Amino acid sequence: MFTGIVEGMGEVVSLTPDNGHLTTTIKLPNTHESFANGASVAINGCCLTVLEQQDALLTFAIGKETLQRTNLNNLVVGTFVNFERPLQWQERLHGHLVSGHVDCRGQVSATEQIGSCVRLHIAVDRQFAVNTVYKGSVCLDGVSLTINQLEPQGFVVDLLPYTNQHTTLGLRRQGDLVNVEFDMFGKYILRYLEVTHECQ
Repeated sequence: MFTGIVEGMGEVVSLTPDNGHLTTTIKLPNTHESFANGASVAINGCCLTVLEQQDALLTFAIGKETLQRTNLNNLVVGTFVNFERPLQWQERLHGHLVSGHVDCRGQVSATEQIGSCVRLHIAVDRQFAVNTVYKGSVCLDGVSLTINQLEPQGFVVDLLPYTNQHTTLGLRRQGDLVNVEFDMFGKYILRYLEVTHECQ
């Protein structure tokens, strides 16, 4: 479980395809923490499992489903990614509860400079419109954000200067793909209503 408060940007240093899967090694900045094999880390909002660690280098295996559903399929050596360690329950929750299970890929349809903020217009498949709520939470590439506007093909979020400078969202341009995870509580409610309707 994560919060969507990104801790920093890591750099992809190696990629090894393996029969539809992918093994990648990512260098995390300024970390002296030991990660046990099997530990979870969110990379661009995707919950991945640590295979091994060598100093600041962490190696992960990425499965077919994740590659098909997320922008991790577009990684190249030198790409920067957002990372976050799992939530510790005794800490303050600064973002919102994020599972690290990406729902879909969204596409940046436009960017705007609004004062000191950057506005991102995100297009998603029409089927996900029901998951978007004005002033609701959404997670893009592992970053907890607020939906400030709904659009026929998606939604709009604003990046504060800190977010723009300290996460990969500040590097996103029109046409780029981002990982989208919608609010988990909303998804549970929608599923409950769907099943209840089917049983009537």
